[in-house]
Amino acid sequence: MREIVADMETTAKQALGEDKGGLFGIGAKKPSQAESSKKMRQLYVQGGSVWNEYIFALNDELAEKFDKFPYIK
Repeated sequence: MREIVADMETTAKQALGEDKGGLFGIGAKKPSQAESSKKMRQLYVQGGSVWNEYIFALNDELAEKFDKFPYIK
C-alpha cells in the first residue's frame, strides 16, 4: 500500500511539473494529462484491491460481536 501511495504522489508531482524525473530533472518529458490520469486510475484500482484484501483478512479474524469493516466498491 505504501508503494502505491508513493507512486501516486510521484505521478501527481510529475503531472503538476514539480518532479521532472530523469537525472537531476534533465532529459525527462512531462507526461500528458491523459497518461497521468490513466496511471493514477491504475494505481487507485491497485490500492483499492490491496485495501480490500486487508479488510477481508481483518474481518475474517474479527469476533462476531463487532461490526465488520467496510470494503471499497
